[in-house]
Amino acid sequence: MQLQKDNESAALKPSKTNMALAVAVVASVLSTILWILKIFINAFSASPDPVKASIIAGVLTISGTVASMIYNAKSQRKREIEASIRTRKSEAYEHFIGILFNVMKNGIDPEDEEIKQSFYGFFEKLTVWGSDEVVVEYIKWKSSIAENPDSTETLHKMEQLLLAIRRDLGHENKYFRSMDLMRIFVNDLPPRD
Repeated sequence: MQLQKDNESAALKPSKTNMALAVAVVASVLSTILWILKIFINAFSASPDPVKASIIAGVLTISGTVASMIYNAKSQRKREIEASIRTRKSEAYEHFIGILFNVMKNGIDPEDEEIKQSFYGFFEKLTVWGSDEVVVEYIKWKSSIAENPDSTETLHKMEQLLLAIRRDLGHENKYFRSMDLMRIFVNDLPPRD
């Protein structure tokens, strides 16, 4: 077993011959590029001004086109990743909202084993897909529940969590007042001003 590990590590170490060969190849490639560049500069210097202007315009056009293509490809990839993440976030948040509605609507004890398992499933998704703000607001809400589950403060923390979820999904929440979202869950709140 030890002999096999020694053979594998020896195979992974570059030999002096391979290193010398790699240095020689890199040096050859660089010297060829420099030689071609020197020929181009000499030809460019000997060219009349109108030809120089045309060459410069062509090089700038090609460079701009290549840069634009690279930027567009990176931007497209970033948008695809963001869309994929948004989909996963939406699924996680919908799962959580479903649990909340189930508990509120059916008066299920949050200590019920099935509800606990549902929350644990959400915790896993939240850890991976939730934004920093949503995770922090969730922790605040969970702490508030542990301290005093039936308090107005717990309702406020829950609302802050729901607003953070909405912001994470791209909503502005600009028309909401305090406790507006909680009116969805709680019927006996004071009327909206």
